[in-house]
Amino acid sequence: MNSKTIWFLLMVLFMLPVVTFGQSVLMGVVADSVTGEPLIGASVVIQGTSIGCATDIDGKFRLSGIPEKNFIVKVSYIGYEPQTIPVDFSLSKQQNLNVRLKPTAIRAEEVVVTGQLKGQLAAINKQITSNTVVNVVSEEKIQELPDVNAAEAIGRLPGVALIRSGGEATQVVLGDLVQSLVLLQWTVLEFRQRRKILVI
Repeated sequence: MNSKTIWFLLMVLFMLPVVTFGQSVLMGVVADSVTGEPLIGASVVIQGTSIGCATDIDGKFRLSGIPEKNFIVKVSYIGYEPQTIPVDFSLSKQQNLNVRLKPTAIRAEEVVVTGQLKGQLAAINKQITSNTVVNVVSEEKIQELPDVNAAEAIGRLPGVALIRSGGEATQVVLGDLVQSLVLLQWTVLEFRQRRKILVI
């Protein structure tokens, strides 16, 4: 035997323990403790290592390449209490671990959302206090709407119809009266000058 062959055999012998030893496997199922249903996507991690995985559609998992020593396995899932379980991988090369997680309530602080846009509030007040039937659209409301022009925004009011030309509203129809673009321009001009509310 030449020296290269001897070196090769010695290298293989030294590498063999690294490859064959310290390679434990952990597998099992993660399920709900109340219903017994498998938990899809539960996290199974061996703490202190980069070894971990998520459970499959049947709640099953399999971790391999685990060094043969004591570790803590952490199993967690959103909406469930996480569990940490000590496992001694030096006892057996293959460990089975079936975990049942307890559901927990996710608590959050109470969120109360109230509010009225100042312009919209003014528009509603004007509509309520008017002696005649009036529809009012606030500037903020018009800016929220995806309308191309002021006529489109006015067309959203009850009793208002639009005459279109080229796909855009060019005239406003109030009841039986056909108002030309002059009325619309006057309304837009008034709207721009007051910058608060649009009254028809």
